[in-house]
Amino acid sequence: TLAKKSSLTLEKILIIQGPGPFTGLRVGINIANTLAFVKKVPLITCDTFTYFSEKIPAKFQNSTAITIKAGGDYVAIAKPNNKPKILAIAEVKNYLATPAKSSAPKNLLKYIVGDILAPDRKKIPLPTGIKWFPEKSLLPFSHLVTAHASKKMTHHKIVKPKYLRPPKITQSKKALFT
Repeated sequence: TLAKKSSLTLEKILIIQGPGPFTGLRVGINIANTLAFVKKVPLITCDTFTYFSEKIPAKFQNSTAITIKAGGDYVAIAKPNNKPKILAIAEVKNYLATPAKSSAPKNLLKYIVGDILAPDRKKIPLPTGIKWFPEKSLLPFSHLVTAHASKKMTHHKIVKPKYLRPPKITQSKKALFT
């Protein structure tokens, strides 16, 4: 028997455009750009820090820092109401121990959340009183989609990845032979 064709109607495609791992961003964004072109739908974007921020329940927003891998022994960290900063893993503890800029009266960091997997978390020293946010308590991806669907978003015809630093994918031929 022949299966019935199901019709899927796309209205928009949401892309988390980075920062993040070079290959993952390039592949994922190229697939989304191609799909948007073929299906003739607009693209909407958010960055990785916004993605994690939307996953944190509101009552923990002012007490949770967001961190993502930045290659090698580096991470990018954003305290509440602060821009992300690239730090060596050895600098994380001191950075998190200093108070964040905020208009909130008691803005004490209690948690950190991000794309760091459990085995790698052990390599990142945390100050006393700060722990990894329980993953089970994070809001689902659908929350991000719903939050962005309700906002007036800029539509893009093509999206380019956002990187924290330029990727090191090629070397100068001069550097190889000198």
